[in-house]
Amino acid sequence: MNSSPRPKRVLWITTDHQRWDCVGANGNRAIHTPVLDRLAAGGVSFDNLFVQNPLCMPSRASFMTGLYPSQTGVTWNGQELPQQGIRSCADLFAAGNYKTAQSGKLHFQCHEDHDLTLQPRHPYGFQYFCPSEEPGCYADAYMIWLRTEHPEYVRTMKVGRASQPERGDDMFKTVDAPAEVSHAGFCAHQTMTYLRRHGAGAFVHMGIYAPHPPLNPPRELFERYRNAEVPPPSSCEEEIAGAPEPVRGAMQRHRK
Repeated sequence: MNSSPRPKRVLWITTDHQRWDCVGANGNRAIHTPVLDRLAAGGVSFDNLFVQNPLCMPSRASFMTGLYPSQTGVTWNGQELPQQGIRSCADLFAAGNYKTAQSGKLHFQCHEDHDLTLQPRHPYGFQYFCPSEEPGCYADAYMIWLRTEHPEYVRTMKVGRASQPERGDDMFKTVDAPAEVSHAGFCAHQTMTYLRRHGAGAFVHMGIYAPHPPLNPPRELFERYRNAEVPPPSSCEEEIAGAPEPVRGAMQRHRK
C-alpha cells in the first residue's frame, strides 16, 4: 500500500523551445531564470533525459500520456491526439478527484488558422479548459482576456497568423508593454486565479508558449540582455555527427 502523502495541488508547467542550457540552474550564468532556479534548487533536475519525439505535437502527446508515439498515433505535427481510447494525465488526476484545469498551450489539436474557443472540440480530461496555443495570433482565450482586462495593449501584442505574409515581421520583436500582459503573464494569471478559487485538490497544466517564435518579449525583460554576453547553444561534434539528416544539416547551419 502506498503511504506517500497526497499532494494538495499539482502544477505542471511546460515551456516551448526552451533548451536545458537556457535555465540558469543548469549552469548558464547569462540567463535570468530566478523562478525556475528556485524550483530546481528545491526539487529534482534531470540531467540525462530523452524525449520520445523531437516534434511538438508527438512529444507533448507522449509526455502527457506516458505512451510512445507508436501508441498514441501521433508521430508528426498535424496529427491530433485521438479523442477516445487514450487517457491523459488530466484524466488520471480527475479520476483521483482532483479538479483539473488547462491554461495556455496544450497542442493536442491542430490550431493553425483556427480560433480556439472556451468550448474545445475535446478537453482531454481538463474540466476547466482555457486554450491559447500562440501569443496574439487568434481570437482565442488570450486575446479575449487582453481585450477585456488590458484593451490598450491588444494592438501591441497582436501578431500575424502563420498563413499571413506579415507573419515574417512578427517572428521576433520587443514590445512596449508590461510583462503581465504577455502570453506568459496571461497563463500565470489564469493559473493563479484557478488555484486561489479551488485551493487544495487541483491539478493545473500551465502551457507557456515562449520562447517558441513568434517571440515578442516585453522590452523591460529583453533589456536585461542588451549588454550581456550570451554564449551560443552548447553542442558537441559527436552530437551533430550522430544526428540523422535533416537534423544534422539544421544543427550545422545554426552553428554558423
